[in-house]
Amino acid sequence: MGGGFSIKISKEGDKSPEIDIETFGDIDKEIKDMITNILNLAPKTNIEVKDSVKKRSREPPEKVEEPKVTFNTDGVHEIVTLELPDVKDIGEIDIEKFEESIEVRAFTESKGYIKIIRIPKNTSIIKSEFSMGKLTLTLNR
Repeated sequence: MGGGFSIKISKEGDKSPEIDIETFGDIDKEIKDMITNILNLAPKTNIEVKDSVKKRSREPPEKVEEPKVTFNTDGVHEIVTLELPDVKDIGEIDIEKFEESIEVRAFTESKGYIKIIRIPKNTSIIKSEFSMGKLTLTLNR
């Protein structure tokens, strides 16, 4: 049997961003603690890491589309930018990292965006930022 984890970063209003780590399957406390420690090594941004055991439930949107994606590099990292023009807040975005892909889902009241981005094994998300309808993911190479 296998297992895995998902990391969701959300921010509401003026509050500090929160990171939810959800584990499933055969992921034990040691691995979860290791993930939390890695996140704590990132530059300090007053991000609170909290445990999550439930998925957000939503009504399916009327329309779902694939967002426009651009790939760039800064020489060290891969920079992936997704255009999510109707999304207003990071709390409307779910990011799940899998072994060889990243799944991004964003939902508004009337529209949904879903994108699966293929990545090499051992790639990790170093940083995620959302501003003015654009989600930027910084990945190690």
